[in-house]
Amino acid sequence: MRDEAKLWLQYARENLQVAEITFRARLLNPCLQNAQQAVEKALKALWISKTISLKRTHSIRELNHGLVLVGQETSLTEEDCDLFDSIYVSSKYGIRAA
Repeated sequence: MRDEAKLWLQYARENLQVAEITFRARLLNPCLQNAQQAVEKALKALWISKTISLKRTHSIRELNHGLVLVGQETSLTEEDCDLFDSIYVSSKYGIRAA
């Protein structure tokens, strides 16, 4: 795995650890934000490992779809992508999902 991909994966692990800590503390907004960031960064690590030019996006759906197009399957469903994309917007900008 390329060094840049390893770095993104390390960042993803850190976000996951923060998500776990904030979940135990019942701090749900930072928990969800860090869970979304962990998934986003892990997908970006996969993009880099597949030598795909990294796209500047926070959309889990776009990142996942790009990987599928190059034959890299993930376990994310369409519903997962929708959920993570809604978390990014609402947690980042304080917008409540309808």
